[in-house]
Amino acid sequence: MSKILENKKEILKCLLIIFVFILITFLFRNVYGEDYTLFLDKWISKINEIGAKEALKTQIGNYTPPYMYLLILGTFITTNNLYWIKFVSIIFTFAMAIVVYYIIKHFNKEAKMSYGLLLILIPGVIINCSIIGQCDSIYTFFILLFILLLLKDKKRCALISYGIAISFKLQAIFIAPIFLYLLLKKKIRVIDIIYIPIGFLISMLPTILSGRNIVDIFKIYFGQTTAYLQFVRSAPNIYSFLKLNYVSISSILLLILSVLVVIFSVYIVLKNIKGKEYDDNTFIQKVSLLSLCVPYFLPAMHDRYFFVANILLYIFLIFLDNKKSKYNVLHFIFICIACALPVVLYNFFSTTKTQAFLSQYIGVSGISSLIMIFAMYIILKKCLSKNN
Repeated sequence: MSKILENKKEILKCLLIIFVFILITFLFRNVYGEDYTLFLDKWISKINEIGAKEALKTQIGNYTPPYMYLLILGTFITTNNLYWIKFVSIIFTFAMAIVVYYIIKHFNKEAKMSYGLLLILIPGVIINCSIIGQCDSIYTFFILLFILLLLKDKKRCALISYGIAISFKLQAIFIAPIFLYLLLKKKIRVIDIIYIPIGFLISMLPTILSGRNIVDIFKIYFGQTTAYLQFVRSAPNIYSFLKLNYVSISSILLLILSVLVVIFSVYIVLKNIKGKEYDDNTFIQKVSLLSLCVPYFLPAMHDRYFFVANILLYIFLIFLDNKKSKYNVLHFIFICIACALPVVLYNFFSTTKTQAFLSQYIGVSGISSLIMIFAMYIILKKCLSKNN
């Protein structure tokens, strides 16, 4: 009887979470961010103008082909561009929640579905997916799927999933140094790495078959890395803390700082692994750390680039931390604030004097980056201590 009641409570809890999410989505259904007006709406209009077939082989905007497929699909389904963009993001948000549930369940057989569903109420997730309709939930879903499949020892499928994540967003490479750990611990073999480009190419097949040159596709990624040569664009990282928001950076300095971040990432991966066998918990810890530390120290980051970190730290701090303390929830709440504030600032105050006031004088991104410093200290201490 108690088990039946417990199941009913869990169902009600899940329904309540979904109801709150749908209610927020409905209330903000006509709200959109700056990227929609400047880019996404215009790209869909261009697709409608030239037709789906031509759009497959034409570079429209600076997003990769897999996301453009989804925009092309939307032109056959609805004329409301904003609703379609949000619908796609929301579908992948729920998909993320399901994968997160199974990741947690891998470590805790008693895990409940609500553990995964609570993810959709994280402020950064709601703002990103339901309110401004960004596509970060898509590549994040494939990163989470990569993690889950690797935990289940389905290595080839995991690596294909990671390749698909990169095909959607170059930011998926933030966690790429984890492959050094996986190789050193013989979780995967060097030859297995070939499945990453296979996943990437599978995603590109429609546009390649339409007659587009593969070189043109790679130019998109190169263009993304050089499009905004600024220290930082509202991301809560070290450069916001140093008040370098929207300050120009030379390509040489960008390269030097990026190399230093790679070296630091390798340190995170190699720290405390000598003489130890591969361990699922260590894998999660190091992936979470990379997702936080890489965008924190990497220049040219944007406001939304901590999205993956927000999700992985939810999994790690709330459910998987071996040294869980009563402050873990509090730590995570502050991380949520640090991730969400700059996104709100960038999308809703970017063309007003309020934005300049908040950014330059109050320093919203700087305050968020300060929170991130403490978050990193806490998590580095948890993950890299000798007794871990």
